[in-house]
Amino acid sequence: SSLTGNRTLTGAGFSLEFQGLSNFSNNAPSITLGSASATDASITADTVTIDGATTSADYFRVIRAASGQRGTPTSGVRFEILNSSSSIFPVTSYEPYFSIYDIGFRGTTTGDYFTGIRIMDGSNQKAVGCSIYDSSCNIGAGGITVNNAQNSIVVNNYVTNISDSNSTAFGLRLVANAASSTDYFYNNTVKSCYYGTVILTGTGYTGTLYLKNTINQGCTSAFSTQGTGTANWQQTTNVTSGVTFASDGYHLDPSDTAAIGQGTDLSTDSVFAFDDDIDGDTRTGAWDIGCDQYVSIFIFKEHEILYKILNQKE
Repeated sequence: SSLTGNRTLTGAGFSLEFQGLSNFSNNAPSITLGSASATDASITADTVTIDGATTSADYFRVIRAASGQRGTPTSGVRFEILNSSSSIFPVTSYEPYFSIYDIGFRGTTTGDYFTGIRIMDGSNQKAVGCSIYDSSCNIGAGGITVNNAQNSIVVNNYVTNISDSNSTAFGLRLVANAASSTDYFYNNTVKSCYYGTVILTGTGYTGTLYLKNTINQGCTSAFSTQGTGTANWQQTTNVTSGVTFASDGYHLDPSDTAAIGQGTDLSTDSVFAFDDDIDGDTRTGAWDIGCDQYVSIFIFKEHEILYKILNQKE
């Protein structure tokens, strides 16, 4: 069927497992979560699997937070499943060209597994500006995994405090155990996970990861090669220690010297060119490493403001 127009589903969450475009009639499936007029979108305990649509570079499905409702550990559109006894996978996508933007995820369970975002098999998928935080499970925990999904993009995400009983928890992971894969992880911040960023491969397969402007701090192993295949690390201006954060844990503190101004400008990157950060602030001048671009805030004294006003008058 035709994919013309745009359908927006509003509300703080959803609990549909989309298995075909019939759910969207003849409308392009853009899903906006949260109300832009609300001060804080409510927390929901939903999960979703994206699978079954015939997609392309022109027609694809998108999940995003409404304007002003980006999910963080303390506000915005968040999916939290707590104190469960089952494995938790909030978002799983098998569809090529699927994208998810600006959503927060948390899960705690005595069950075996938790992964905030799973990008599986389908190529050219994106996870941008999301937060995965304070999550735990029994056997295997993770923030964002890209499994056999060629040319997928992971940008401006924040992953922190992911743990499991086996000391195998990861922040970001590329998996190439059923097909060789090349993927791109840019300007992410990972903190307090056992493994920061992982390449996991199977025999006969190669995982190539372009890892740029990434913070892996407070991790037992910042970069981990796992499996029996070939891991091809392509690293540019990453940092593993010494970054000073603001009190919220992911914005850079003005006193920082390890990340501020130390990144590589990716505004003309040949694969995924962008110029903003997790807040939507424009990255100008020297780029910072990690999901946040530090922005100075200038506060003027009353007499300075008055002086400017008076001098603008004729």
